[in-house]
Amino acid sequence: MDRRKKIIWTLVALALAALSIYAVLSQNKELEFDHMVEMIEEANDLWLALGVVCMFGFIIFEGEALLCILKGIGYGKGQKEGLIYSGSDIYFSAITPSATGGQPASAFFMIRDGIPAAMVTAVLIVNLIMYTLAILIIGVICLLIKMDIVMHFSVLSKALIAFGFVALSFLTVMFFLLLRNRRIVYIIGKGLIIFLGKIKVVRNPEKRIMRLARTMSDYKNCVELMNGKYKMLLKVFFFNLIQRASQITVTAMMYLATGGSTDRFFDVWATQSFTVIGSNCIPVPGAMGVSDYLLLDGLHDIVGKNDVVQLELLSRSVSFYICVLICGIITITGYIGLKRRETRKTER
Repeated sequence: MDRRKKIIWTLVALALAALSIYAVLSQNKELEFDHMVEMIEEANDLWLALGVVCMFGFIIFEGEALLCILKGIGYGKGQKEGLIYSGSDIYFSAITPSATGGQPASAFFMIRDGIPAAMVTAVLIVNLIMYTLAILIIGVICLLIKMDIVMHFSVLSKALIAFGFVALSFLTVMFFLLLRNRRIVYIIGKGLIIFLGKIKVVRNPEKRIMRLARTMSDYKNCVELMNGKYKMLLKVFFFNLIQRASQITVTAMMYLATGGSTDRFFDVWATQSFTVIGSNCIPVPGAMGVSDYLLLDGLHDIVGKNDVVQLELLSRSVSFYICVLICGIITITGYIGLKRRETRKTER
């Protein structure tokens, strides 16, 4: 993605954020900024702090999952690198449609850290499999335990949630096939290079296709390194599971912080889970607007008309807007550090 596209999608993301907040506020015209500040000041400090901790968990646990895979194939990296890989993924996922910029951004830092491109591809595919599988399992558990929560959603919301389940199941299978069959990876990579060559984004596509063919052996070796490492894969799945759970728990913690009943904690948690599933595959940066709509719709009967807008704004601010801001800072810091290291190498 070139600089112009990054700027365009950043502006689109900001516009969507502004429109989403406006749409939420229009649900309750009596809600003012002073009212929001007062609500935060009156919130329970413990639950509020735990919600912020959960937000950081969303960033940290993805980094731990990536570090776990890298260590399993012989490329041990530190927590600082894991944070940069995770932060860049989350940041660019939030400002590009269907999170298309997340994995390339994370791959950029991994490759600059000396990890071969083919290895990086395999690592990211494994993490994507575990990521989508974790969301699906959380959703299935919520369906089994709290099926009645789905009834709180409108017909449109139910359709989005059903589509989310189907799309995530399809993606899990597709990612698994990509991991097992390097021929599919080669065909997709070759097609992408040819397309980019035709629109003059990539020069000398023939040379890049030849380079892609050579890297397929590295990709095969990386996949073979992971075969039989069930303990490592289980650990990666666990990190992805608690990463998703951390993000979902932010909303439930904000509910308790604003005076919500502990008896309805899991109702709110399940509602946020279905919101994640219903908005995950919508091609909008950060699922902005869609996520807001689903959460407002699902919480309406649980929380009450007067409190649902406040809770949605507060939870979304912590779990998404503040999280993306922090990840943006992590990404910029990581990029500056990378450039400094490269400058030192050229000066030697």
